[in-house]
Amino acid sequence: GYWSLLNREKRLVMPHLFMLEPYQPNKKIIVMIHGLGSSPEAWVLLTNNIMGDRVLRDNYQVWQIFYSTNMPILESRFQIYELLKQAFSQTQPNSISANDAVVIGHSMGGVISRLLVSQADVSEKAIPLMSEQQKKQLDHFPIIRQRFIFKPIPQFTRAIFIASPQKGT
Repeated sequence: GYWSLLNREKRLVMPHLFMLEPYQPNKKIIVMIHGLGSSPEAWVLLTNNIMGDRVLRDNYQVWQIFYSTNMPILESRFQIYELLKQAFSQTQPNSISANDAVVIGHSMGGVISRLLVSQADVSEKAIPLMSEQQKKQLDHFPIIRQRFIFKPIPQFTRAIFIASPQKGT
């Protein structure tokens, strides 16, 4: 997967964050991440239920992530992590929105969500599996090593995984 990324396949689309309303510092954040071959449209019913319930609407704001599901999962996790880190850095410090966020992931989005709340370094397991040519590419592009190091997004205090193959399919 990384080989095709380095060769810049034209069909890859970087993730996008969609805020369904203007940022509200007084509302907690729910981040929704769709599954394989899907889009934020998968969340329409849940989002409508949140927006249609006065208590939920008054206390939560919905952020949805779109990502290209043909991208390697570790790259998707890295790009989404960077996107969310940047978004959370724009929240007002000490506001309700800056803490106690929840991430909801469906299927592959749940696997990515789990990686967004995990802490691990999988480089020792991943690098030996690479070919010599891939290892040379890794040496040439050291930023790729960052894809193997997971750090949790501190604003997430809860994670919900829906039909996520955490142990494989």
